[in-house]
Amino acid sequence: MSIMSFVTLLVAVGSGCLYLNASGEIARIMALTILAICFVLLLVLAPWPVQLSILFLLLFVTRKVVWPQEGRLS
Repeated sequence: MSIMSFVTLLVAVGSGCLYLNASGEIARIMALTILAICFVLLLVLAPWPVQLSILFLLLFVTRKVVWPQEGRLS
């Protein structure tokens, strides 16, 4: 794992702690934005076996989800 991954992980953890402890709405939104960016960056920097396992997990988990039908009236 490279030093960039560790820095991104530390920033994400710090941002998560800031989100949990912040009382202002703007601070919480910014903390969540930084957390989401760090999460995407960590996925991009992950080795390919990790990325492949996440892809398979998403494919098999979403297959069991029942999606609502658009043309159906309820």
